[in-house]
Amino acid sequence: MPKSKRYQRILIDFSCLAFEAVANARLLTDRPQDLLNKWPAGETSIAKVAGISSSALWRKIKAAGAAHFDKLPPHPWATELFNECRKLAECVEVVSGPPYFFPARNGRSKWVREHCGRQTRYLAINQKQQLAGPSVLLIDGSEVACSFFAEAGGQAILFPLHTNSLHESSNPLAQVIAELKGHSVATS
Repeated sequence: MPKSKRYQRILIDFSCLAFEAVANARLLTDRPQDLLNKWPAGETSIAKVAGISSSALWRKIKAAGAAHFDKLPPHPWATELFNECRKLAECVEVVSGPPYFFPARNGRSKWVREHCGRQTRYLAINQKQQLAGPSVLLIDGSEVACSFFAEAGGQAILFPLHTNSLHESSNPLAQVIAELKGHSVATS
């Protein structure tokens, strides 16, 4: 591994780049901001806040098709996070749990190409920990995913999002960049 690169591979979860909740709220109500405003910090499911099942939300996303993902706004920090990761890793990829139908996978993949560059791979994977290794880092908004990844031998940084225990962070990007630069990496 070249000395200039700290990590062999950095995996960034899709939710740390795209604000899916906005587009999902638009599917659930004609007053999406009201729904987002009543979403309690630390709650992981907007469907639960809206009082519907996760499968009902996915049916609405499926009905909207791949175009649903065209409307996803990037988080304000998405570009800077991605660029910082590129400085520190040989390979930066975007990952997420697989959506329940192929148009959603294709929509996410298209979003990644448009917002992260055509050369960026999007990996839909059920168990991200299968990609873990000593010089592989996962940046994810899920405490469970980070824990499983670390237990499998990788490194993980929990990205502060409204849906996790770090929701009170005043500057999520600065917090993650400081952690990125502070992580020690095992060489293999």
